[in-house]
Amino acid sequence: MQPAKPKILFPTDFSESSLRAWKTAELFSKAYDAEIVILSVLEPPTFRIDYDEELHFIKLRKYMNDQIAEHGMANAGQITTMVKTGKPYKKIVEAALEIDPILIIMGTHGASGMRELFVGSNASNIIREAPCPVVTVREQSLNEVIDKILLPLDMTKETREKIAKAIELATKFNAEIQVVSVISPGMTSEKTILEKQLENASEYIKNQHIAVTHNLIESDKAPGTAMLEYAKESGADIVCIMTQQEKSLSEYFIGSTAEHFVNNSVLPVLSIRPSNLFVSKRLGSIFEG
Repeated sequence: MQPAKPKILFPTDFSESSLRAWKTAELFSKAYDAEIVILSVLEPPTFRIDYDEELHFIKLRKYMNDQIAEHGMANAGQITTMVKTGKPYKKIVEAALEIDPILIIMGTHGASGMRELFVGSNASNIIREAPCPVVTVREQSLNEVIDKILLPLDMTKETREKIAKAIELATKFNAEIQVVSVISPGMTSEKTILEKQLENASEYIKNQHIAVTHNLIESDKAPGTAMLEYAKESGADIVCIMTQQEKSLSEYFIGSTAEHFVNNSVLPVLSIRPSNLFVSKRLGSIFEG
């Protein structure tokens, strides 16, 4: 018996923004020889006495199949479908825990203004709680190839797993990695540390037979803003970031640099969480209480 193919979870409501990520899912599916699991979530109305969940579930399943046929999604190779009922981000995470995908790939509207500051988005919630890396596509989808991977590094987060994932992608797509850090002008001692870190990371990547360049940006703008501007002009195809995990007030009400980046990046973003947290999610329900 052949081993089961790896899976990619593709949540969609078949809106234009969610389908923008489909080409990216196809690209990763080919590179990893992975099955795509297309997920739709039906969120029941809050105040509907006459609501028939079973009937709406059947209608959603038919609509889903019609949309897959209309958009030629079945031509991608091996696909399966899944329908769930409930809060979208919770059901997406629940599905990921059930099928153990290598990636979640999803389109997102992003966020702006007060919505980003105080409410956040489904994408941010999924990234925070999913048991696997998440690729979000806000504007620019990946169509044919990945030639350049942008890898931001800093002094405050673990980078080993992020570098390993970037190397994995570069190997799959025969891509170059561009390592970059941002620093404020005048931070002399920190600049020395970052330069050394960039050199060490580049040397490690080079030893894995991957083409690599590195660059230190001096900017008086916030790191996330400076990196977003750099990413837009870099010629990169995808950005690989490590998300923050602290459950602090600043994360929930101000928004971390990672969330800001995901919500505003023109490029697709691969968000990675430390693997020790993946395990803890599998040991108990994240929906208790």
